[in-house]
Order: sequence, then C-alpha cells, then structure tokens
Amino acid sequence: VICVAVPGGAVVKIVRGGGELGALSRAGRVLNTTERAGADLVARRPTILADASLPADELSYLQKQFARKQSSIQRAASRGELVFSPGTSETRIASLQSSYREAVAARFERRYGESLDMSRFNADHPVDLIIGGSATQRLRLLDQSINKSVGASLRQAAKRAGLQAGDPIRSVTFE
Repeated sequence: VICVAVPGGAVVKIVRGGGELGALSRAGRVLNTTERAGADLVARRPTILADASLPADELSYLQKQFARKQSSIQRAASRGELVFSPGTSETRIASLQSSYREAVAARFERRYGESLDMSRFNADHPVDLIIGGSATQRLRLLDQSINKSVGASLRQAAKRAGLQAGDPIRSVTFE
C-alpha cells in the first residue's frame, strides 16, 4: 500500500497495484473512489444578473459571461482541482494581467482600426486563484462586474464554510 499526499494534506490516497482503492479523510474515515473529500461551497450569483433595469441584450451578455466563469469552475471541481487558497495577492501576477489586457487591446485595434474600451473588462483567471486557480493559467477577458462579484462570493462562501488554507473544495454551486 502506497500513500500519496494530496495538495494541502487534506486527503491521502490509498493505492495498491496501480489502482486507487480509496482515500482517507482528515477525520480518518475511508472514502470510496467516487466520494471525494472536500467542502461543497454555496456561493451567491452576481446580483447584477437580477437587475430588472438592464436591457435584454446586456443581461444576455452578462449571463453568458457568468456561464463561462461558472463552467470553468465546475470543470475544475469535477477534476478535483479546487482547494481554498486565501492570500491571492502573493500569487497574482499583475504584470501578466496588464500585458494580456494591452495585447488584446492592440490586437483589436489592428483588426478593427479603432481602440477598444477596456474599462469594463478584467483579465480573468478562469478558475479563481482563491479556489486554487493558477496565476499563469490562460487569461481571458471577463466583464468586471461578473468577475469581481464571483470572486467576492467565493471568498464569502469559503468563510461561511470555515475553510482553512489548503482545504479541498469538492463543488461550487451558485444560487
């Protein structure tokens, strides 16, 4: 039997003959391979999505932006990649985000002959750093109201769940 520590030390996998038999939680309970340890976070949907004063096309755009973000987080959760990682200011690479925004604006100007108003966009990490995303993952533009709302909501959900740095996150649901 070989024991392998998972990031954060929250779960130890029990492996035998190349196959995973199960995992051991912090509490010492053996989990089967279909049952992953970790918190189920319940985060709030961005409040702007409930704004009745928004024009239909603007609301549709914001819903698509949120759906992209939510989908990235759910894919990472299904792969078991989420872990609570507070203190993202140390891992965030501001120069990378700035360079990305500049490159997108320059590409837009070359293609369309006019400058792009970047004031409402953030260079977004598809999986937020606070839940284990990488500072060097491929960035993409995301509406700042969606990006900031999701980040704040994840932080609050982790606080409500009592998570500590390194705690695994099994799922994230937005309500």
